[in-house]
Amino acid sequence: HDGRWPQILPVEESLGGEEGLRELIKKAEEYGYEVTCHTNSSDAYSIANNFRLGDMIQLRDGNVNINGTHWAGGRTYNVCPKKAYDISMETLPAVADLGFRGMHYIDVITCVPPRECNSPVHPLNKREGSEYFMNIFKECKKMFGAIGSEGPFDHTMRECDSALYISFSDFAAPIAENEIMDERAPLWQLVYHGIVFSNPYTRTVNVLTETEKDGLLKTIEYGGRPQLYFYASFVNKKGGNWIGKGDLYCHNDEEREYSAKITKETEDIYSELSYLQYEFMEDHEKISDGVFKTTYSDGSYVIVDYNEKTYKLVRG
Repeated sequence: HDGRWPQILPVEESLGGEEGLRELIKKAEEYGYEVTCHTNSSDAYSIANNFRLGDMIQLRDGNVNINGTHWAGGRTYNVCPKKAYDISMETLPAVADLGFRGMHYIDVITCVPPRECNSPVHPLNKREGSEYFMNIFKECKKMFGAIGSEGPFDHTMRECDSALYISFSDFAAPIAENEIMDERAPLWQLVYHGIVFSNPYTRTVNVLTETEKDGLLKTIEYGGRPQLYFYASFVNKKGGNWIGKGDLYCHNDEEREYSAKITKETEDIYSELSYLQYEFMEDHEKISDGVFKTTYSDGSYVIVDYNEKTYKLVRG
């Protein structure tokens, strides 16, 4: 995971290579599924065969911009957005040619602040940096159909169709005394619902794998699109996994059966609510302690009761 960007091809031979991947995509389409993949246009690792140090962001002091996070490829470099666009236009058409269609996913871009580059060869300010990333999104829509990324930053939402999650915080955690808010509210969703698909929190992934319903209820209260994530616990940090509390696996028949069951149950719940994704979120109010009402532009509303662990949809 995250081991060789910006190199994407060739397809890993131990997984069947390009021929096997094309067959997999074709078979999935025969069953009615859209298949897309995960790529990255902002990170780079020196192990890549197309890694060029001169493509990385140059800081004002002349040093190369290095990310503090290490992934499977080792030290993570931040690519200049202008060079990221050039690289993406070289690599992503070949990815689309494999047959991927639907909501293509590019990691990181929507969960980082605007980036500038001080290279004398390819300088750009933060506004220009955002524009280059949005140009990548525009081209992806032409190639794949739609584009999603990781987080909620405003400067990237103009061309984004889906945000994997809006907040890293724990929605169930008590609000600290020194925080500048009294209660949590879906401010982002009141702006962007009906324009960008979203899931409200990292913890509201795989909600039906948890024993309590608060994650599901929070997803419904905030108008989220439920997200299922296999092997979410690929990163184990102190205090638990950062993507949800539950996980899905497919090592054996028992795990595959359980994962299919959770997927079907999630789809059944979402099928009743999915039409609301085409509506704006007009209002969100607290009716009483633990009870919230979310109203949409077609007149529909949802009441979520955390005391009784229930929700009620009233169609407009």
